[in-house]
Amino acid sequence: MRLILGVATLAYFAAVVNRSSMGVASLDAAERFQVSAADLSLLTVVQLATYALFQIPVGLVLDRVGSKFTISLGVAAIGLGQLLVGYTDMLFLALVGRIAVGFGDAFVFISMLRLVNGWIHGPKATKIQQLLTNLGQLGQIFSAIPFVGLLHNIGWNAAFWVIGFFSLAVSLVVITLIQDPVNHERPETIRHAFAGLRQSVRQPVVRMAFWVHYSLQSAASVFILLWGYPYLVVGQRVDPALASLLLGSFVIAGFLTGPIVAQLCTRFPLRRSNLVFAFGGFAIFAWALVLSFPAPAPIWVVILLVIALAMAGPASMIAFDLTRSSVDFSKLGSANGFVNIGGFLATFCMMYASGLVVDLYTGGSRFGLGINPEAFRLAMLVPLVNLLFGLSMVALERRKSRAVLAAQGIRVSPLLSAAKNKLWK
Repeated sequence: MRLILGVATLAYFAAVVNRSSMGVASLDAAERFQVSAADLSLLTVVQLATYALFQIPVGLVLDRVGSKFTISLGVAAIGLGQLLVGYTDMLFLALVGRIAVGFGDAFVFISMLRLVNGWIHGPKATKIQQLLTNLGQLGQIFSAIPFVGLLHNIGWNAAFWVIGFFSLAVSLVVITLIQDPVNHERPETIRHAFAGLRQSVRQPVVRMAFWVHYSLQSAASVFILLWGYPYLVVGQRVDPALASLLLGSFVIAGFLTGPIVAQLCTRFPLRRSNLVFAFGGFAIFAWALVLSFPAPAPIWVVILLVIALAMAGPASMIAFDLTRSSVDFSKLGSANGFVNIGGFLATFCMMYASGLVVDLYTGGSRFGLGINPEAFRLAMLVPLVNLLFGLSMVALERRKSRAVLAAQGIRVSPLLSAAKNKLWK
């Protein structure tokens, strides 16, 4: 079992490396393809749009055929897409390559989660999900530091080919070593799987999980995958080496925050939404503080923002703990696919909207180091507004979810009242 989950984590690591590679290569991409900020954002937007578009189809297939097939197919598609990105100097073909990356990436994460819940049960699955996700997120460090080194030393083509061939090799390892758990019911057809998905989405707790992921995962992803590096280097005049280090620190924060989140979720399952509001509120405070300063903001304020966004990433896994405890295993792949759409839908919308703000401020001039930092200050209002909207939707679905619990005889007291009367659980 450990070997199986280890290989699945390796596949997720490869997916994260490739997913986040364009974020640290954004300035190089602007130079290579000679594009504006909005056009540059398309390289990541089309990738994430494809990822989000295929989440439900992938989830349905996953429930029907299992994780071995979906993970191996996904990592192979990622590798082929990156080989094309490395080869071409035409924006159109690079977009095709990133679409292939998004298509393949859509298979990997929710397949890993289903594999975990097939082999491990109960609250322990919460902790293992968080652990394997954090291990996979080490791919961010690889893309932020070693991949940047490859990019600047051996060039665009070779750097992207290295991670492309690595992904193809991982696909072969998956085919050889991963086994799906036995003795689990599977839908007889895709039609039956879709019926199961509709049953899941009718539950307010599943819709709440969607908005949890929409809010917290996107808060971190929009920063990691595209705008974080140029925002730090251009918008805040941070040294490029320090900017790479700050992006790499997202993974360290995940390892520190993830186990705490998992422990609190298992100990206080009825208070998971309060954790969401705590982490979301911290991110809102940090964004508002940074944006209150004219660029560049004091470095300690920038670091505080990075910490808040880095903590939001592992906190977004609360969404999948909500589905784990509320959805039958035979429907879990499609339910997690639905939830996973939330964060990436918000991410690619914010990426493109932020790029448009930069272009409107600069008149559509070519993106690069000469961009006025004030353009980034205005563009970063987009993720702040999105976070406020997402958390308001979490509150709405939480009210409906607690009404369902009340009908079942489970009353969840307001947090302050529960704390006063020691009714945390």
